[in-house]
Amino acid sequence: MRSFDYYIVVEHPELGKVRTIRGATAEEVEQKARAQMIAWDEQYARKLEAAARQAKRQETELSKAKALELTRDYARARDRLENILRETLAIDDTIDWDALLDRRSFDEPEPEPPPGPVLPPEPEPPPFRPSFWARWSSRARRRARERWEQTVAAQRAVWHEECERIRRDHESALDKWRSERAAWLERKMEFLERQTARNAAIEAQKIRYMNKDPDAVAEYCDMVLSRSDYPPEITKDFHVDYDPERGTLVVDYVPPSEDTLPMIREVKYVPSREEFESKPLGKREADRFYNRVICSIALRTLHELFEADRADALKDCVFNGFVDFVDHRDGRKKKTCILTVRAEKSRFAAIDLANVDPCECVHSLGALCAPNLRDRIPVKPMLQLSRDDPRFVPELDLGERIEAGMNVAALGWEEFEHLVRMILEKEVAAGGGEVKITRASRDAGVDAVIFDPDPIRGGKIVVQAKRYTNTVGVSVVRDLYGTILNEGASKGILITTSRFGPDAYDFAKNKPIVLIDGNNLLYLLEKQGLKAKIDLDEAKRLGVGLQRFR
Repeated sequence: MRSFDYYIVVEHPELGKVRTIRGATAEEVEQKARAQMIAWDEQYARKLEAAARQAKRQETELSKAKALELTRDYARARDRLENILRETLAIDDTIDWDALLDRRSFDEPEPEPPPGPVLPPEPEPPPFRPSFWARWSSRARRRARERWEQTVAAQRAVWHEECERIRRDHESALDKWRSERAAWLERKMEFLERQTARNAAIEAQKIRYMNKDPDAVAEYCDMVLSRSDYPPEITKDFHVDYDPERGTLVVDYVPPSEDTLPMIREVKYVPSREEFESKPLGKREADRFYNRVICSIALRTLHELFEADRADALKDCVFNGFVDFVDHRDGRKKKTCILTVRAEKSRFAAIDLANVDPCECVHSLGALCAPNLRDRIPVKPMLQLSRDDPRFVPELDLGERIEAGMNVAALGWEEFEHLVRMILEKEVAAGGGEVKITRASRDAGVDAVIFDPDPIRGGKIVVQAKRYTNTVGVSVVRDLYGTILNEGASKGILITTSRFGPDAYDFAKNKPIVLIDGNNLLYLLEKQGLKAKIDLDEAKRLGVGLQRFR
């Protein structure tokens, strides 16, 4: 029998295996151990390869499932877009004037008065206990009595001092409370005044609309279309104009380009390339889908306007669909009308929109458009929208009147607004933009309006110019945000000669609001070669608004 005098314990942690190898010599044990470790390593490598293949299969399956879900997402998005007309039929598009009213209560709690002072109880004097000797000596007794009275007096003095301190602290707390309450009352009155003014403006707008005031009718229709809830693929970009003599509303609408629509038929995952591959819709299917979406937008716009017409101000409505695109022949941005349709209110009311084909319905109304709207073949609008607004005033040229070192903060309000118009117009002129100044008596919270044709950053932009010498608070920025919503604007710009408080910046965060303070205003002026200054102290001494151009 062989004698196994040598042994070694080998293990493979990854496989979780352990083995004791024995042999007659050390060389034999080492050779067996190496052979065993090689076998285990090969076994572990096969295990890793199998795990990798399994992980790859799982990753491929997950990617295929993701591709399938993306395909379904595109299909669901197209389905919703094709049904945006039916989607609005269950919604009452009439503006609820009462819902626009601000009925909030002033929710800041009133400061609580401090509790009344709690005085410590008057201390009881210690009992007078004369010493044995004082009982027999009148002199000693008198001295003991004096010491006792001094102790009582000192004790009462400490008590009086503590009471006075408590009364002083209470009076100081009362003064602080009175100051805080006065500030609270001021904020409450300011809140109620703004609320009352805002609600009064809404009521006045309602009365003007019901009386068929042309501006009010246009503003109301703008509000109706602004509140219409479209899928995210459709960015609302429109402008309305009202002809009171004919009772005609003209809507210039920029429908979505095909680049923003879900024009993908299928998404597949290609394992060999480890990437997703998108297959677009076929031309016929893409043409049909795009035509249906644009025609649905036109019919939905007409329906919402007619349904919301509680003042019976609209006899008919013209929808002009404009598209922005880059002409690859010359590389220039262009805008052209690809669809125009005019609908009479009474005739339109007889149409059952729930059962129509949008494209056939639009053509039955006498629309002018090419058979395929994706071809962007221009047509002449049945009525052209005018950007003339009764609120707009003629431009005032200030370029030559701005002298070096002139204090912008001391300009008259009218000159300051025209200066703002001039600055902004030069900023947007390169893209074909236009800036209009409004009349002070009818500006509805708008000092200027920018019409920017840029398809991405453009649209209607409202501007407020505040020639202030004090810090601009959040209330002004909040009012601008309300104006943006009321005007159906894409953005708002607030320009001031002073500065904005932290609360103003906090409110404007994540909102379509641009804040331009005095320093940035000077930067824009200098950028256009105008050397001016802003001296708020000088403006206060002169009286803001008193210095006028001659």
